[in-house]
Amino acid sequence: MQKYSVDQNVRDTLERLSNLGVKTAILSNGLFRGSLVERLLSESGIRHYFERVFSSADYGVKKPGKGFFEIALKQIREDHPGIRNDEILYVGNDYSDDVRGGTGARIETVWLNVTHEKNVDGIACHEIDDITKVLEFV
Repeated sequence: MQKYSVDQNVRDTLERLSNLGVKTAILSNGLFRGSLVERLLSESGIRHYFERVFSSADYGVKKPGKGFFEIALKQIREDHPGIRNDEILYVGNDYSDDVRGGTGARIETVWLNVTHEKNVDGIACHEIDDITKVLEFV
């Protein structure tokens, strides 16, 4: 495995979201089970910011497939009875997996597009180029 680091802007944004009482989760299209993703998050010092970690390796379905989002949304609804789709904000950096997946699951989607790619399909989503801008949606 390669070494990685978490950008300070990401840490600061997670801290601000936490201070605002925003609950967060991760939906990972990883090869690794959620327990390993959680361990890596812990080693990075950011695991405590996430209420849940969902890894496609645990479920056999991947983004942008609707099934993966349905699994996560079902668990989120069990954790937070009464929550509606319009109260959920999905943020992702991959156009194909995240933008198509989030909007396909009918949840408000923010595309973290730091490379300024084109929205080739004209999918209706919010677009930001800096993670700190996600705070504008809270």
